Amino acid sequence: MSVHTDKAYESELKALRDRLLAGEERRDARGRVQGFGARAPRLPAIPPHMLQPSVPYVRGKYYYFRNQLDEALAAFRAIAPGAKYHMHAQYFIGESFFQRGKLAEAVEAFGRVVSTYPRSNVGGQARYKRGNCYERLNQPDRAREDYDIVIKTLGDTDAGRLAKQRLDALNRARPE
Repeated sequence: MSVHTDKAYESELKALRDRLLAGEERRDARGRVQGFGARAPRLPAIPPHMLQPSVPYVRGKYYYFRNQLDEALAAFRAIAPGAKYHMHAQYFIGESFFQRGKLAEAVEAFGRVVSTYPRSNVGGQARYKRGNCYERLNQPDRAREDYDIVIKTLGDTDAGRLAKQRLDALNRARPE
């Protein structure tokens, strides 16, 4: 696989993650995934030795966007720590739990991303999503803490702007 193709994959995956983070409807994101498939090189053209690290991640995303969350979780969990897609897979484990409404599990999964990859954009986005979970779990102080950190570290990004909106809403709702 060429460096250009690898960068195209990374760019598309980041755009997908950002759209999901921004609250894009899953069906809209699914259309983006299908469009990406039409632009991407055919799988058989990729040598198997180059495909191996991404197979569980791609499989997990395939299942995730088809709302087959058990299968997605199994695929994402198959990615070993230190592997190229481990950070993103861990993020999507949190997303899968979030989609199911298993907020305590989502908090744990997003927390693993935050603690393992604290200085990455994905770590910041996981912190934002963990804040969403805390809000839904009626733990506004913990949500505020996560949103505040996201604003400080990712202020001029979609995650930073969304965190600011959520923090402002929580502060307006705070009893005097």
